[in-house]
Amino acid sequence: MPLRNLAWGLMLIPMALPGLLFAISWTFLLSPKIGFFNVWLRNLFNLFGASLTEGPWNIYSLWGMVFLEGLRGVTTVFLMLVGVMRAMDATLEEASSVAGASSRTTFFRVSVPLLAPAILAAVIYSFMTNLESLEVPIIIGVPAAIHVFPTYIYFTTQRFTPPEYGLAAALSVILILVSTALVFCYRRIVGQANRFATITGRGYRPRLLPALVLLWRSLFRYQTPLSLAALERITLANYRAVLETRDIAGVVLNTIWVSAGAATLTMLLSLVAAWVIVRGKFNGKAWLDSLLFLPHALPGVVIGIAFIFLNAQPPLSYLNLYGTVFLIILALTVSYIPFGSRTMNGAVTQLHPELEEAGKVAGSSWLTILRRIVLPLLLPSFIAGWIWIASHSLRAFSLPLMLVNRNSMVISMVMWRMWDDGNAGQTTALGVLLIFCLALLALIGRWLVNRLDRQQ
Repeated sequence: MPLRNLAWGLMLIPMALPGLLFAISWTFLLSPKIGFFNVWLRNLFNLFGASLTEGPWNIYSLWGMVFLEGLRGVTTVFLMLVGVMRAMDATLEEASSVAGASSRTTFFRVSVPLLAPAILAAVIYSFMTNLESLEVPIIIGVPAAIHVFPTYIYFTTQRFTPPEYGLAAALSVILILVSTALVFCYRRIVGQANRFATITGRGYRPRLLPALVLLWRSLFRYQTPLSLAALERITLANYRAVLETRDIAGVVLNTIWVSAGAATLTMLLSLVAAWVIVRGKFNGKAWLDSLLFLPHALPGVVIGIAFIFLNAQPPLSYLNLYGTVFLIILALTVSYIPFGSRTMNGAVTQLHPELEEAGKVAGSSWLTILRRIVLPLLLPSFIAGWIWIASHSLRAFSLPLMLVNRNSMVISMVMWRMWDDGNAGQTTALGVLLIFCLALLALIGRWLVNRLDRQQ
């Protein structure tokens, strides 16, 4: 397709938009009374004599939540399928064309069946991701009195008086059972992919609009319709208020610690685990791999509940970690180790064992081999994974929501409290600053990984 490299790059842009800000931006677009789209549509209907006081679209609904979660999932599914499509043997499609089949017939009778394992795996992976989502349900669902498991667990522990940890634990067990079944299905599908011998490798919608809406809203004290006349009322008051927020320097420092700490700890553990799983010669490697993948299917609120209970029992109770950034780092490490282990498993597989064998012959220990041979060779993959986890930790929402206190506040929690207090302008201003930092981090990571690839 024309400009496909541009399209490829635009597909990655939504990764810089945190889920909390993504949901908030769509309230500005499709809120029944003040949403930009609804205001435009009502003005259009008035020209034809139809008068509406609100709507016609209402984002505060179950279908509104489905719509937003679907949009959020496009990038992830695209990245999961694009490599498989690229690696697929094109001769089968060419043979279909030679036999007289149309492009549509070839797609549905040849391409889709060959991609079936990857598509099913992406569906289950996406389902597990949506199962643990909290940002869209708490921004869109709660005002409409529509609860899902994660929001109800959050309310039982954070909003009920007294907190009902027993009910939260019971709800969490149900989610764990569902998640375990999904992980089993995912493993079965991925494990059978080798039957499709032609697959040798592992919905385009750029979403600039929500980010632009956030930028527009951050420049006004109140919700202001898009117009040239409104440009005269632009102000930086929201940004000044954010920078003057109490303890904002400590919040930024906490966020940096959480982001860098979670990324470093996760990738180091993933490197060791991948090396053991790929190179190890012991029974149970598949179970260890499945165990490392399981946290992906667990909602952040469930992992948060687990760490609350763990912190109340020895040995963590002796360390007094509750309310510190270190407990958040540990929880995020558990949450992101599925991604880290998947990343490093593939990288270690590509590394020939003879390099490590040479280190053993030279008398090096396994730790020295890992540090002096394996890590330098896998540094591009290691850094790519580190950047991904660091950027996601910067915008993490559900886990900090369960574990923070006033001494361990991070940027995402400040945004949530600003929004909960009705300060939409300050929320969007802080969000725009966060998006800028995330985009800068992604660009630096991309440049660094490309440079390391060229050097190797």
